[in-house]
Amino acid sequence: MVTPTITPPGGHFTEPVTVTIATTTPGVSLFYVVGGYYLTDGSQFGTPIESGSTIVIDRSTLISVRAFKDGLPASNVASAQFFFDLPAPTITAARESRPDGAFYLTGASVTPGATVRCTTDGTEPNFGSPVCNRPAPIDASVTVKAKAYMIGWDPSPTVTRSFTVTGSVVSAPRFSLEETFAAVRS
Repeated sequence: MVTPTITPPGGHFTEPVTVTIATTTPGVSLFYVVGGYYLTDGSQFGTPIESGSTIVIDRSTLISVRAFKDGLPASNVASAQFFFDLPAPTITAARESRPDGAFYLTGASVTPGATVRCTTDGTEPNFGSPVCNRPAPIDASVTVKAKAYMIGWDPSPTVTRSFTVTGSVVSAPRFSLEETFAAVRS
């Protein structure tokens, strides 16, 4: 029996991709699995699909397909690995409305649902780094590294930008939970 085909055959993508599953062997039953494991003993393999049908893949995963037909051994398993890479985020800094107001740093991603994480100490951003999708105050010149993250996607490339703060700047207010709780207890 001919091994089924998966088109495209995997690769790196930045947006959801339509995948076609097909076979040239007539009268077979196709089953596919997205991620996870499958049974190799010919029992239920996964989700049934008609030859030439499509599915949409929107996260990094492995697709496996196998064909079955009564009286014949099962086909070889066709597999394709799909990787979704987030595009690099943008980093901007803008002064609040007053000429001597604080600067606010913001990271953004073009991929809905992605979280941008930033560092200002020269280290590479990771999943535990501070979130910078919301404006964060800066009151001194700084070099920022940012990277976008989203479950099911590979992290974006790191973006590095330096911001030079000149002139007088009123520091943005900073809050401390310890000070807030101490004030409440008083």
